Amino acid sequence: YGATPILIDPVEARLQLATAQGVAHTINPVRQQAAEIIYTLTAGKMAAAVLECSGANAAIQDAAKYAANSGRIVFVGWPKAEVALPVPLFIRKELNIFGSRNSAREFPESIELIATGRVDVLSVISKRVSLAEIPAAIIELADHPDRYLKIVALQS
Repeated sequence: YGATPILIDPVEARLQLATAQGVAHTINPVRQQAAEIIYTLTAGKMAAAVLECSGANAAIQDAAKYAANSGRIVFVGWPKAEVALPVPLFIRKELNIFGSRNSAREFPESIELIATGRVDVLSVISKRVSLAEIPAAIIELADHPDRYLKIVALQS
């Protein structure tokens, strides 16, 4: 769509994968000042759109810092508990906030991107399990989210 993606993640392996996939700007918020870097990359405008996909408390709160005035924030990740939001910042910046649970009407485009090779989905699969292994895989993913991008269940 012509956007310049900036990926923020505290897991170095994910940042390296993003770089290998062509993401020009990656930021580790543990080691770097993400808001300052975004400010520099956007010539002071900040991000027109922020997609928060982790559900992590800190990432949800930081989304408003990264967004431009009148920017859009889309919350995709599921938080494990209620998250306090910086409402005064949301109001001051006049942010547009959206929640997204699924991809209604997005599947045909997704299939096309995968079929034409524009998106490499195989590179994000960290582990393949049988249907019987799903419960253990979910526990493993919950205990060690840094080890996996996507776990796929294969029908036996």
